[in-house]
Amino acid sequence: MVCVGGSRSSTFDSVAERYNSAHSVLTTPFSHTAALHTSDGGLNVAIDDRVGVFDSKCPFEGVFAMPDNESLVRAAQRHGTLPPRILNAMRAIDRRLFVPSGTPPAEIYDDRPVGIGSGQTTSQPSLVVAMIDAVDPRPGDTVLEIGTGFGYQTALLAQLCTHVVSIDRIASLSKQAEKNLRAAGVENATLLVGNAWDGVEGYEPFGAIIISAAADEIPGKLVPQLAEEGRMVIPIGPGGNEIVEVFEKRSGELKRLRRLTGARFVPLRRD
Repeated sequence: MVCVGGSRSSTFDSVAERYNSAHSVLTTPFSHTAALHTSDGGLNVAIDDRVGVFDSKCPFEGVFAMPDNESLVRAAQRHGTLPPRILNAMRAIDRRLFVPSGTPPAEIYDDRPVGIGSGQTTSQPSLVVAMIDAVDPRPGDTVLEIGTGFGYQTALLAQLCTHVVSIDRIASLSKQAEKNLRAAGVENATLLVGNAWDGVEGYEPFGAIIISAAADEIPGKLVPQLAEEGRMVIPIGPGGNEIVEVFEKRSGELKRLRRLTGARFVPLRRD
């Protein structure tokens, strides 16, 4: 663990040095301002909660731990109950590998979207795992992902199923996602570039389909590609203000299971 602070004082330095010395860790300052106060002999650090996360294991009141991947796990848990296998997938995949280089840790490990260029973003992790949980990918499944982005969702899916087929219309993003997945040690994902409105032929049936772009209707050619009893999650709306909905295929037709959440996605293009 790394104990951190912004503006410094001899009191904070003394406490941090004693803690770091005892635990062989490094004190690393944030560029953001932190206000230091003493109250009843205690040490309190006021810091933007997007920058530092209080660590209950740290023995000094008001000492913060540098945000890390576990911060995202805690954020996802606050949004709802998730099965251990999804939480373990989050722990196995470091979001740091799936954002542009130079992104500050405070943004990497905050539960919010991060811009990845070409007018695209990688969604906030709590939404990503909620959508993954909704389609319930299992070992033995081949999962179709529409909207690769930088590959974070792809990597999580790869921890949970046998094969991920992911398609994105932007070649530069797909190329970067391939590098990111390689760096994360993911080997069971196939990345494609092209129009995703009609899905992907040659890999079906898919045990699940997860769509990370908004459509005003469900693309008709996706339904035959989904396996019987397979699930699909898709944001329904014009783009920018959607409802993420969950469907299941029964007797060859999609049946709506539930509305997952409101969200904002870029539109899924038909061309």
